[in-house]
Amino acid sequence: MHSGHGLKKADLLGKSDPFCTIHVGHIKLKTKVQDKTLDPVWEEELEMGVLPANLKEHILFEVYDEDPTSNDLLGKTYVNFDQVPHDTPKRFDMALNTQGSIQFSIWTTGPRPDA
Repeated sequence: MHSGHGLKKADLLGKSDPFCTIHVGHIKLKTKVQDKTLDPVWEEELEMGVLPANLKEHILFEVYDEDPTSNDLLGKTYVNFDQVPHDTPKRFDMALNTQGSIQFSIWTTGPRPDA
């Protein structure tokens, strides 16, 4: 997970404390929170084990603003697994459904389910 750009303002002072969650089926990963920014830089490597049956689904990315009482959704986007290369990272720059974008690289490893 590389970064975000131009995210929605959620806090009173015109910033957000963004983090991103990545979902495939029932599996969920989360980046660290970046304080008081609309252009977070995560540069985190997250690894997820995915069952072949889940490769028919999509990868959901949701960006939230962390708050003490409840986290506010800043936006979301998704990538279908048929867009994800095998063994070679591909960089994506995806617009969120609200405002801003996120940048990440993704690929699959291991045996191909269609092999």
